[in-house]
Amino acid sequence: NHNGAIPNSQLLILNFQLAFSVGLGKVLNKVLKAIYKQKGKDLGINQDLFNITYTKLEKAINTSFKVDTKDSELWGTGMQLRQNAVVFSIFKTHQQQKALVRNLFDVKGNPKSFGQFKKDSQRLLGNYNVNWLNAEYNTAVRSAVMAEKWKEFEADADVFPNLRYVKSVSASPREAHRSLYGIIRPINDSFWDKYYPPNGWRCKCSVEQTDAKPTKLPKTIPAAAKPPKGMAVNPGKTGQIFTKEVSYVAKTSATEKEYLRTLADQQKLNHPYSKKPQYVGKAKGKVFVNDFADPSDLQENLSAAKKITDTFKVDIKIRPHIIGQTGIG
Repeated sequence: NHNGAIPNSQLLILNFQLAFSVGLGKVLNKVLKAIYKQKGKDLGINQDLFNITYTKLEKAINTSFKVDTKDSELWGTGMQLRQNAVVFSIFKTHQQQKALVRNLFDVKGNPKSFGQFKKDSQRLLGNYNVNWLNAEYNTAVRSAVMAEKWKEFEADADVFPNLRYVKSVSASPREAHRSLYGIIRPINDSFWDKYYPPNGWRCKCSVEQTDAKPTKLPKTIPAAAKPPKGMAVNPGKTGQIFTKEVSYVAKTSATEKEYLRTLADQQKLNHPYSKKPQYVGKAKGKVFVNDFADPSDLQENLSAAKKITDTFKVDIKIRPHIIGQTGIG
């Protein structure tokens, strides 16, 4: 149940073999063959397995949080959200691979046949790449939507200095979150650092602007209303969807964390550029901007690239910003 996070009643798929689309099934079969061939040796990060999670989370972010290269702050938050998704996907892939490696051997430590290994791995693959991924995708969508709202709230803070916690739009809202409904706190109040939605898997609570007076906080907030580990964060302020408390990261040793973070930087370096140029110059040169381009000098780099492509028919790529940032703080 997503490492204790998603109740069994909320799982979407029961028959995992039926859950895999033809395309996903082929990819996972390729992954299983690669892991079986290595017999438990270090695989690094399997790119196919990483892509299953990251491309889904990237889609959630890009369709829910609109960025413009003309707005460096918005671009920066969008980049942080994607960076968070990269690191999350790296750690998730690492944990999934470790689980699959354990599946290579029976209880006596004897290696299984490939057929048995594949059969015994179906439920694990179904959880990681269907059930849990669906929940993670929904969380990424809600986090990106709420991050965009936060930027709007900040822009209007002089008119609407306070925010009100709004009830869930879910058809079956969770009872625990009712204790948060109607709470009004200033936009700069620390309450929003922890309780800004989403506050759990598939949470559809929201927040609205108001000039109404702040309310007193409850003396105690029920434990069930508190966000699960790894989700007590404000995506609009931090650019994070998941924190270091999320189980995929928390279960990883310090040595592994350092190694995996270098792999995350490599993923950003290898991230493909959009096929659509950001700018086409007068001389027909094209400017492409990587999703992880540094917001602090993006405008300066864009201005220089435009001048060059207005003069020369050359293509210019504004590369990703790599400084060893974790993406999950």
